[in-house]
Amino acid sequence: MRAEGRLRLLGEGWIIRPGTKYSVVEVGDTTVNNLRVPQRLGSRLRVGEEVALGIYTLYWLKTLLVVATPDGRVHRWGAAWLVLQTLFFGALSLVAFAFVALSRHVPSLVWLGVALLVFVDAQVFNGWRILTTFAPLGRSSDARTTT
Repeated sequence: MRAEGRLRLLGEGWIIRPGTKYSVVEVGDTTVNNLRVPQRLGSRLRVGEEVALGIYTLYWLKTLLVVATPDGRVHRWGAAWLVLQTLFFGALSLVAFAFVALSRHVPSLVWLGVALLVFVDAQVFNGWRILTTFAPLGRSSDARTTT
């Protein structure tokens, strides 16, 4: 998800690894609840300043991956984290598909698990899309669509 505009509010924050979790973040007309902000990107957020945020969602967890600042720079975080998620969920998907291929009578619960893993893989690939295609502030990018 791309949220662009003036950073109006950084709500109450809790220290988590590896940064801060804010109860609410308001950017332009967009309000994001329970946003995890890595320490490296948190230092780029200043209330009252124009920013563009690249937010990645995995299930209910929202994580800030990209910040575009008024000076035209794009600051990214999380490539290694996404590599680990891709490998982990990709391996689980392969195991599930192998189980399905080897079973003669596949219970519906296994199909539900396979569908869930495919859904998670799609979310992880959306994170890669946000991380790699995010444009500087004021420019359009493929990551503009919201989910």
